[in-house]
Amino acid sequence: MEIEVAEYGGIILSLRVPDRGGRLEDVVLGFDSVDDYVADNRDYLGALIGRYANRIARGRFNLDGELYWLKANQGPHHLHGGRKGFDTKTWTAELRDDGAGAVALSYTSPAGEEGYPGTLAVRVQYTITDQNRLVIDYHATTDAATPVNLTQHSYFNLGGAGSGPILDHDLMIVADSFTPVDETLIPTGEIRAVEGTPFDFRTPTPIGARIVWFSRKTVACCSAARACATCARATSLAATAMSRFASISSSICWEATPSANSVVTRACSVSTFRSLARA
Repeated sequence: MEIEVAEYGGIILSLRVPDRGGRLEDVVLGFDSVDDYVADNRDYLGALIGRYANRIARGRFNLDGELYWLKANQGPHHLHGGRKGFDTKTWTAELRDDGAGAVALSYTSPAGEEGYPGTLAVRVQYTITDQNRLVIDYHATTDAATPVNLTQHSYFNLGGAGSGPILDHDLMIVADSFTPVDETLIPTGEIRAVEGTPFDFRTPTPIGARIVWFSRKTVACCSAARACATCARATSLAATAMSRFASISSSICWEATPSANSVVTRACSVSTFRSLARA
């Protein structure tokens, strides 16, 4: 595997994965140059997202009895860290020698940035292993209570660029429930079982089997040459963590293996939380 990463936004520009014959194909959606991302990356292609991935309703939250107002960038709501989220920042890159090819990206978000309390120091590492795995490790520390929800926003077409829609890709998500949303994509508060819904990927299932069920319009969207944002959102999950004078680490691993029709990914995640003593 080969990965190309930009310091701007921590963006994965390309991820070249071998097929059954050893031929490398780029399996992530993106632009041809970094300048294109700077000009307009409204879909957050390939970027690191923070401080908070997904939406915060009405751009505000209460913490320890204090109301904080964030910058709204999707109607009244705050999305993916606001108007100038981590996807627009220039990260500091460092090549690592951890027994495999790795690059570590660092960024420090000052207190008050986009309205968030506390200074947040973030470190993300991309590692390519000898087992054809892309491992993404996240680590963040804060000096004050603050919401943190980091993610990586790549879109995948595992058949390679221009190979057609992603409907025949097998997907497995180890989740028994999901959070329904309202018309502005804000969770309603309900926790609903995935059984009997298009979101049931508890066993490996072709994405098309659920997308067709979900919406004919989505299938039409997927007729584009590469994976589209609508399809990705239809099968996405988010995990949320609140950091209180704490150190947060998480690891997400994507393993690429040859299959009969295309490259199949299997995803796993591990999160740990280590409390730090207050000063």
